[in-house]
Amino acid sequence: MDARGGLAAATLATGLGILGATACGDARPAEPRNVLLIVIDTLRPDRLSHRGHPAETSPNLDALAAESWVFEDAQSPSPWTAPALLSLMTSLYPEAHGVVDFPNPGRMPEDVTTLAEILRAAGYRTAAFTEGGYAKGEFGLAQGFEEFPANPGDDEGHGSNLLYPSRIAANVDRALAWLDERDDEPFLLFFHTYETHFPYRAPPESLERFRRGQGPEAEPAALEAIAERWNRRQPLSAEAWDRLLVHHLHCQLLELPPVRERARLRDRVRKRLRDFEAGRVELTDGTLERIGTLYDAEIHFMDQQLGRLLAGLESAGFASDTVVVVVSDHGEGLGQHRRIQHGTNLHDELTRALLLLRIPGRPPRRVTPLARTID
Repeated sequence: MDARGGLAAATLATGLGILGATACGDARPAEPRNVLLIVIDTLRPDRLSHRGHPAETSPNLDALAAESWVFEDAQSPSPWTAPALLSLMTSLYPEAHGVVDFPNPGRMPEDVTTLAEILRAAGYRTAAFTEGGYAKGEFGLAQGFEEFPANPGDDEGHGSNLLYPSRIAANVDRALAWLDERDDEPFLLFFHTYETHFPYRAPPESLERFRRGQGPEAEPAALEAIAERWNRRQPLSAEAWDRLLVHHLHCQLLELPPVRERARLRDRVRKRLRDFEAGRVELTDGTLERIGTLYDAEIHFMDQQLGRLLAGLESAGFASDTVVVVVSDHGEGLGQHRRIQHGTNLHDELTRALLLLRIPGRPPRRVTPLARTID
């Protein structure tokens, strides 16, 4: 086993009791435990109900947290996906595993050992269901996985998750089908979703749940009026540009009424985002609240789908023998420190991660000291 990553990952596996560690007071080795590792991309823990968020965004994660170790100060080593995921799988900082550059991260050396490789060598069946983008296997994430299916558009670049419809429901179906094929062999199932990542395009039923005092007809009507002014080459107000920015974050202007020079309009909207981040313009509290509403709706939809996955684990008879880890790779700005998204700074709202650990036979607890996702 290579020293880079191998020892730390093996220590993690043994500590969780998933490599047949001897039970306390029992000379017989414990039965190997399964592992369900769920990574929620771009999720801020403080937007979950059990972490004090006033909106009811996450009933299924809240129920899981009530049975889990909840790490209140878990920190990611990177504010963007590719290096954060490789650190999670290797217990190495990005500068050690080498996947660091944006937009082309490179590939981790094959002699770096991953958690999946350790468990596979110990007789585990391993599968990964991700949503592509920077969670593809080509950066080294696939090492140790028997199954790591690709998604449409993955071979066209690193942005397929931005360009294609939501993939979470189909991947839950894939994961449940894979679980149905399992028998007595222990397994590692890695499930990743981009659902809380830009674009924040939750289904209407989740989105309408979080619209505060605004009916579903209000947004299209406002956008139609803005499009009409743009088409007449009339100047747009700051309020109009802010509404376009929110719509861009929602669906990249794909649902905008017909407009002339759509590419130029999109460039102007993106410039407004850059101007906000540079301190050249301000966004109103109402604009930031609408962005937060989109984000909360995404969390709610994601939570529903993860509820299906966790229920499937239960119905398949694996819940009592499966370590469930739920972690986010990084957070999202949502306007703090003049940042809407993530990737370019290290403020706490970007590096603080969700970390839940449900271990069969161990009572729930709150863990307040600093923890790191590389641990």
